[in-house]
Amino acid sequence: GFVFLLVLMVYSDIVQENETTIMLVALATIVFMLITVRYLLATRENDVLLRERQQRHEESELLRRLTTRLTSILELEPLLDAIVTMISGELGFDAALLLLSEDTIPPATHLMVRAGASSCLTVQTWNLYGDRLSDCALLLGKEIEVVANTGEYPVALSSLLQAWLQEQQMTTLFFVPLTYQGKKLGSLGFLRCKGQPLNQHDAGIAKSFTEEVATVIEHVNLYRHAREHEDFAQ
Repeated sequence: GFVFLLVLMVYSDIVQENETTIMLVALATIVFMLITVRYLLATRENDVLLRERQQRHEESELLRRLTTRLTSILELEPLLDAIVTMISGELGFDAALLLLSEDTIPPATHLMVRAGASSCLTVQTWNLYGDRLSDCALLLGKEIEVVANTGEYPVALSSLLQAWLQEQQMTTLFFVPLTYQGKKLGSLGFLRCKGQPLNQHDAGIAKSFTEEVATVIEHVNLYRHAREHEDFAQ
């Protein structure tokens, strides 16, 4: 209808050569262009929102599936291996570093460490005590992001961990505290290599996954302690 009206006014302008008609045609043309631009912008915005919504849905489904798989593991050792493997595989990060305290009452005296990378088929395992443990104390209970393009890490890390990070060429480290109902369990690191940045979207996924992981680890610990008490009672 609008286009028909515009064509009719142009025809009237050609026939009558009226100055008022010319102004109306120009005004109608401008309005039409503005409406078209607004429609295109609205369509683009809707497409972006739909893509973002779809992406959030897919990520939620992925986290749900990964959490379901983790909850089926009742032994601590294979659970820790599965966590770092998922991060360096299905969550799309280049590597993962898990530091888990064996102590129920802080400060920690023993850390179980798991490190896995997408370029490596095996999960590295360390147990840290004493001086080596104190080197990692800053990572526990804090959210820390480290960018080390020079290969030198500005946070205190065990020499074992630094050597592994340098070998894997990890330059961006994001550590999220593992906590369950205020209880500090350790720290979970999400790593990128070769100067790749960690954006806000990556940080959101890391935090959501860490929250789920902390719950699963605590439940496995409770299950293990209950089984040990049962064996002792028997």
